[in-house]
Amino acid sequence: MSFARRTRHILWLLAASLVALQWIVVRLAGVQLPHLWVAILSGVGIFGAAVLLSWAAEVAQVDIPQSLALAFLALIAVLPEYAVDMYFAWQAGKDPTYTQYATANMTGANRLLIGFGWAAVVVCYWLKTRKKAVELEPSHSMEVSYLTLATAYSFVIPLKGTLSLIDTAVLLAIFGFYVVSASRAGMSEPELGGPSELLGELPKFQRRSATVALFAIAGLTIGLAAEPFADASSGQATAMSLDRRQVEEVLLTAAQSLFGVAVIANLRFSLIEALVIAVLFGSQLFFPSPAVRYVYSFGYIALTLMFLITNRDNRRGFFDVRRLRPGHGTNGPALTSRS
Repeated sequence: MSFARRTRHILWLLAASLVALQWIVVRLAGVQLPHLWVAILSGVGIFGAAVLLSWAAEVAQVDIPQSLALAFLALIAVLPEYAVDMYFAWQAGKDPTYTQYATANMTGANRLLIGFGWAAVVVCYWLKTRKKAVELEPSHSMEVSYLTLATAYSFVIPLKGTLSLIDTAVLLAIFGFYVVSASRAGMSEPELGGPSELLGELPKFQRRSATVALFAIAGLTIGLAAEPFADASSGQATAMSLDRRQVEEVLLTAAQSLFGVAVIANLRFSLIEALVIAVLFGSQLFFPSPAVRYVYSFGYIALTLMFLITNRDNRRGFFDVRRLRPGHGTNGPALTSRS
């Protein structure tokens, strides 16, 4: 690596670190700022943390399986969203009116991720490459299968009308099994670029220390940028009851997720499929009535059944429980990293 290239990577690394660290300093120092500056500085801090996370996840693939590195990346990346959600749930223990905020925040974020986020990835990919489909690597079949399993269980929540510690235990167990499976997946040689390439060339101890430091800085920045927890809870471990509106929201989210995983079960996500998901998501925003939400929910389920019946590859991938095992579907160690 040339001196100029190395210097450029170092400058990018320092810049992103300073962008994230400034918010840590502001919060820990107790600096009182106007709301506008709080929004700006915390937002910039999260942006810097996201950049550090992407580099750390790439470098981590040198020492741990790609799937495990991405699992840690995803867990830290959703901290702002779910910290706010946990705050609302915590407050709901004292004031039941907060339950609607917790469920709305949770379901709305997930529907936005699938309805807009997934589609945006395919559209951006098409604009850059003119290819009309994103092809997932065979190694990602394990992630899709665990997502299918979690989605299937999510239908239990609206059926019983509560969100309890049992649901927490089941969903955490699914994620835990996924992390264990990811940790047992085969190692691959990542294709590093930018600052991650610089860090990847360090000796083992220094490389691992730098990776942990980047994850720690990013995680702390994101955690401090999220809504703080309440000072006290209700002290009870009872189930959080869902009213009719909240049941509709959870059911709609589960149905949309089911259709999404059915579409990508063949490890291929086309531009047309992305546009269908985006149009369905966008159109439902104009019809807030309960009846329409049920129509969309059962419409998603019907589309899922039609999709699985008419597409053999999707049907086989959707029901293939063997993909829950690490390494299933891989063709050896020649896997490349994805940003």
